[in-house]
Amino acid sequence: AERSVAQRLFLTLLAEKGIIREEEVLDGLRCNIGSPEYGKREVAVVVASINLNVRKLGKEPLFRIRREITDSGLVRSYELNPKYRDVIRRILRFRQQHT
Repeated sequence: AERSVAQRLFLTLLAEKGIIREEEVLDGLRCNIGSPEYGKREVAVVVASINLNVRKLGKEPLFRIRREITDSGLVRSYELNPKYRDVIRRILRFRQQHT
């Protein structure tokens, strides 16, 4: 399925690092999309839309959402399912070459 710019960026960051914190996603979206108003709600929409599409296909989740309580509050991170790392990288590389 076709992905939005925000979804592709999220998946690219996740494929590169394996585990990313929500703040890294926010920074990436704000810088690369040029929308400083991107917030945690928008990240949640991106994540939910990817998860919904994966569930519709009946596949294993692409990533796991981790939640940790710290002194500064709730910290979310996203951990890529290692099974999908190479596949996601190949798809994203192919799409970059053909856009």
